[in-house]
Amino acid sequence: MSRRPLFRVGVLVVALSGWVGCGGDGDDGGKGGSTGTAGRGGTTGSGGSTGGRGGTTGTAGTSGTGGNVGGTGGGSAGTGGSGGGTAGTGGSTAGTGGGVAGTGGRGGTGGSVGGTGGSVGGTGGGSAGTGGGVAGTGGRGGTGGSAGTGGGTAGTGGVAGTGGRGGTGGTAGTGGGTAGTGGSTAGTGGGTAGTGGTGTGGTGGGVACTTAATCPAPVGGNGVAACTNNTCTLNCNTGYHRCGMMCAQNNSVMSCGTTATTAACMPCPTTTNGTATCDGNPLQCGIDCTTGYHLCGTGATATCVINNSTSITSCGNNCTVCTAPANGSVTCSAAGNCVRACNTGFHSCGTGANMTCVANNSVASGCTANGCTACAAPTAGTGTASCSGTTCSVTCAATYHGCPAVAPTSCVQNSSVTSGCTANGCTACADPPNGNAICNGTTCGVDCNTGSHVCGSGASLTCVTNNSNSVNSCGTSCLACTAPDNGSVTCNGATSTCVPDCDAGWHLCNGVCVSNNSSLTCGTMDGVDCTPCPTGTACSNATCGVVCGAGTHMCPATSGCFPNDDIMQCGTLAGGCMTCQTPSDPNAVATCTSNTCGTACKAGFHRCAGVCVANTSTSSCGATSCTACPAPTSNGMAACDNVANPGTLSCRVSCNTGYCQRGTASVPTCVVNTTPEACGANCLTCTPPTNGTVTCNGTACVPACNTNFHLCPNNTCAANTNTTGANCTAACTQCPGNQVCTDNVCSPPAG
Repeated sequence: MSRRPLFRVGVLVVALSGWVGCGGDGDDGGKGGSTGTAGRGGTTGSGGSTGGRGGTTGTAGTSGTGGNVGGTGGGSAGTGGSGGGTAGTGGSTAGTGGGVAGTGGRGGTGGSVGGTGGSVGGTGGGSAGTGGGVAGTGGRGGTGGSAGTGGGTAGTGGVAGTGGRGGTGGTAGTGGGTAGTGGSTAGTGGGTAGTGGTGTGGTGGGVACTTAATCPAPVGGNGVAACTNNTCTLNCNTGYHRCGMMCAQNNSVMSCGTTATTAACMPCPTTTNGTATCDGNPLQCGIDCTTGYHLCGTGATATCVINNSTSITSCGNNCTVCTAPANGSVTCSAAGNCVRACNTGFHSCGTGANMTCVANNSVASGCTANGCTACAAPTAGTGTASCSGTTCSVTCAATYHGCPAVAPTSCVQNSSVTSGCTANGCTACADPPNGNAICNGTTCGVDCNTGSHVCGSGASLTCVTNNSNSVNSCGTSCLACTAPDNGSVTCNGATSTCVPDCDAGWHLCNGVCVSNNSSLTCGTMDGVDCTPCPTGTACSNATCGVVCGAGTHMCPATSGCFPNDDIMQCGTLAGGCMTCQTPSDPNAVATCTSNTCGTACKAGFHRCAGVCVANTSTSSCGATSCTACPAPTSNGMAACDNVANPGTLSCRVSCNTGYCQRGTASVPTCVVNTTPEACGANCLTCTPPTNGTVTCNGTACVPACNTNFHLCPNNTCAANTNTTGANCTAACTQCPGNQVCTDNVCSPPAG
């Protein structure tokens, strides 16, 4: 069942009459009754019951001898009802000097509107005896209700009944009750009729008090009366709180809460398919839904909704309200999900509650049938996004055009700097440093800042700072300085002069950088050392000197001539000489070849993958090979030597003792030498004779003949029986004459 705290609505209605205030009795009784006719003496009258409306007038008792005192008047009125209880029956018949009339009933407690006043007083006593009975006393007015009805009929000869007192409490009580009805003719010595009381109306609200004894107890119990600050109130038991003049139960759905406030005195709301609850800490109202239902909403809007609802106002079991997207509709599935759909001509974008319906082939759909990314508004200029067939575009305002020309994304003003000074261009005029681009009719131009000047033309227009030291525009002119080969150039902006400078090892001759070690320009001084060395000399270390012979060279930093393959002075006079570094490869050496340092493998080694490897290694057998020698998987190994090819290193297979090499050159194997395929130390391949077999005894091939054949020289098998007599007997001889060979024995031919 679903349960959720709720706010209360309504008003607690007390089943029995409630207290409007703590009313007290009126100050004076009502008007007294007239003199009653003398009653007959009788038995004692019965008192009226509590509850209901105020009691009616008591009936006079029957006369009797020596009458007793009259019966007591009716009881107090019932709580919460209208008016008090019925008055008691009048007193019994007086005896001599008749009985006293019955006392009238007390007025009932007022209801929401004050209760009806107290009952009519009891009928007076019986017929007067000597000194007849006293008249009945009138009923008291109901608290907070209408005033009590007047007193009872006076007893015969008695003193007139006193009128009832006015009701006190909420709605002012009417003054005392109507005076008792006068009796019949008085008996002998009858009393004077009672004087009617003049009742005053009751006061509304709480009753003034000095002690709790004068205050009314709570209606229905569960507490006690109290007097606080001279005003009647209630002290409720634990688990109860005050609601008006009642002590209401804290955890009751009729008064859920703990404080004497309006909120804690109202019944908890309920709803169809659910019941109200009161629980929690602090106590608060809730709703407990019937099995198969769940709670949705709060407070006065709470309802119990059937589980697995397909209503779009409460979809599934989560109280979800399904909302339809614009240009679409929504339903609730049996699984409890909101299902949104778009109208014809629209498609969905997004998911769940964020789904929207976008028109097909619209700007919002990116000009596609099912797109969800809207065409972007122009990134610049004045215009709007639009569709050009199935492609996003822009529609520009007058005097603007779209850029770029294909699939434009911005709006550019016609014939502006942004459009390159053309009516429909999309390439903006370049904005120079130290200035701004301008449009001169239909041509881009520049407007230079103060202190700068224009250089270049057309698309290369730019603004250059006056007296610039830039080699691209030297000084106040637009001259570009060009660096010489093997040198650099600077600008003296103050004089607008380009200043060339040569790299190390070079000097200037007529604006060109020439080598310090060239025999044509030997030296280091700019503009001075620009002539060739004298005949028969050469330039060394920027000085003209001796010429080296063939196969030798000079070095700039030293004097003398060095072999061209000298690794200590490898190089040339012009390019410089250096000591070749020892290579990190332990099987390599430094070399100087063609005046350039390099490395070479030591004797007995050759290079594989940049590393010098041994010629005798099975991984690189020979002078140039970088391929490993094939090796058997077992019973042998690869070898690199000159056994197979004397004088030349090559790969071979070396099988263990008792094994022979077989297989192929690329996949060799080593097999045991006791088989016909590899027999003996020489690894022979045994061939079986015709009509026989062959085996290997570990050293040699052993042939054998089939049944009915015998072995003859040259390892042939001859038939034991033949008609020619050839190869007969163990000696394999020819039988003499015309004998035949039968079972390897020469014999005459059969008869």
